[in-house]
This record gives sequence, C-alpha cells and structure tokens, in this order.
Amino acid sequence: MIKEFAAEGESYLEIETPEWKGRMILSVGSILLELTEKKSGLNLLRSPETIEDLKFQPEVYGFPVLIPPNCIYKGLFSWRGRQYHLPVNNRFGNHIHGVVLNRKWHLADSGEENGTAWVETSYTYDAANEMFEGFPHEFRADLRYTFLPDRVLQRLTVTNIGSETMPLGAGFHSTFRFPLGDKSPEAYRTSSVRVTTADFYWKFDHEKRFAVTGEKANWNGYDDFRRGKIINRQPISRQCPVVEALLDGKPFRGAILNFPVIRTKVVYRWDEKFGQTALWNREGMEDFFCAEPMSWMADSPNLPLPDSVTGLCPLNPGEVWSAENTISVEHD
Repeated sequence: MIKEFAAEGESYLEIETPEWKGRMILSVGSILLELTEKKSGLNLLRSPETIEDLKFQPEVYGFPVLIPPNCIYKGLFSWRGRQYHLPVNNRFGNHIHGVVLNRKWHLADSGEENGTAWVETSYTYDAANEMFEGFPHEFRADLRYTFLPDRVLQRLTVTNIGSETMPLGAGFHSTFRFPLGDKSPEAYRTSSVRVTTADFYWKFDHEKRFAVTGEKANWNGYDDFRRGKIINRQPISRQCPVVEALLDGKPFRGAILNFPVIRTKVVYRWDEKFGQTALWNREGMEDFFCAEPMSWMADSPNLPLPDSVTGLCPLNPGEVWSAENTISVEHD
C-alpha cells in the first residue's frame, strides 16, 4: 500500500508492505521519518513528536538528504576560479547541511508488485532557491526507496542539468534510535556501533574553524569503532574515511548497530561512492545515533587535499551521479 496524504498542511507518503512500514514527509526535504520492521514492531529511525520539532532541526530525524553534506567553513570556498558563498547557519559561524534540506520535494514515481513497493521523490535546485546565487548550479536530486522483503534500498541520484561543471558532495544525516527498543540500564551498557572506518579519523579544530583540518589522528583502543564501540550515552563526534571490511566473511562497507538485549542488529550497508562518514549523537543523552554516509569529507573544497582523498566529485553538464545503500535487520 502506498498513500499520499496531507496533515497539518504538510505532504506525506505512507508505504506499507508485508514486512515494512514507512512514513515520509515531502514538504520538509523528503525525509523518511519512520521505518518499522513489522516482524519486531521496531521503528529503526528517530522520529519527531511534532511537526514543529522537525522544522526546527530536520537533520536529526530519519534520513535527511544533504547536498553538500556537513560543514563549509564560513560558508565560503573557491573552486575552479569561482567563488561560492552559502549562508552561515550554525553557532560556530559556518554553513551546514547544504541546499536541499527543508525544501519541498514531490512524488515522481511509485509502484507495488509481488510484495515489493517503491517510491521516488524529486527536487530541482535552480534560481528559485535563495541560495542559488552563492551556489549557481542547476541540478535535480532524485531519492528512491525500494521496500523488499528482507531489506530496504536507499538510492540517491544527482543529475547536473546546468551548463557548467559543479562540485558535488552528497550524503544522508541518517539518525537511528539508539538504543533500539529496550531502554533498560543493561541496554545502555551493551548497545554498540561498529563502522568500517579507516585506521584514523580526521582531526577537528575546536578553537578557530570548528571544522575538520585534513590532518589525521589515530584511533585509540577506547574509541575504535572498527571493532565495535559501546556508546553508553557517551557523546560522539567523529569524521573519518570508510573502507571495506568483512561481515560474516563477506565484503562490507557501512555501519552495524548492535542491540544485544533485544538480540537485534541494524545493518546499514553503504555504496562505495560514500567514502566518508560522520558519527555523531550530540551530547549522547537523547537516545539517537547518526551514522552518516557522505561522498565527500566535510569542508572538502577548502582543504589542501586532492579530490581522490576528499571525495569532491566534479559533475559535468548532463552527467549523472548515483549511489545506493541498504538497510536491513538481523535477529539472533
């Protein structure tokens, strides 16, 4: 079942299959706000209690799309001889979260067949967006969710519909409930996150730039997400490259949220085009964890690093960039 409806003046989609139930909002950035695995009854995603909560900070609920993702120092950068300026919108004097969040998307396609359902939403960025003068590249973003019996596919496509090459960075501010289900003291003490990061993370300047510096720092034994880190309401804020590792003897890139008390794992498999990640839970006390796949590292255009490291992608006129992630649930 796929239903488009309005509530409190906002546009929503509801998707239901024998295995899944999803709810999306289209008028505040095409965000999948709820993803419930019906077998367990668990909603995997942090969902807002009110529409006001969502509008106040849409990036901390569900799966918001960010183009570009994360931070741009002072909202300024230079690329191929052109100066770009995005609005300063955080308390540290930088720009965060890009030009498509909080925008009204529309339903472009949907369908159902043999227990599978899919929805595709779209947003066209052009001169109608007030940020266009500072980032003057027309593009179309298409977001497709496919609900299969054993997993959900998340595909983001960006098409350059302008006349000039654009600097592309894309990602999701993916916000999961953490811990999932049980909220006992034992759940907090045992729930963990494993991420296939490199053996280092990017240093962060906490005094002047409030952004990553491009310098490397080695994980210590306590913080090493590669082996699985127990969070226990500890504040987390790390950015790092993503590499391929093994999961059950098979290649894997992404994040695994493990909840031993309810014997459940959420597996978030990332496309190889998402070569960076941000791991964040604010102060750690709000029962969520963000494992964010990003195609470029924060502040890529301002860093003295090659595109092969930062992930900055020159997207030529007419060119299409696409990446697909997978969300699944495992029960022991």
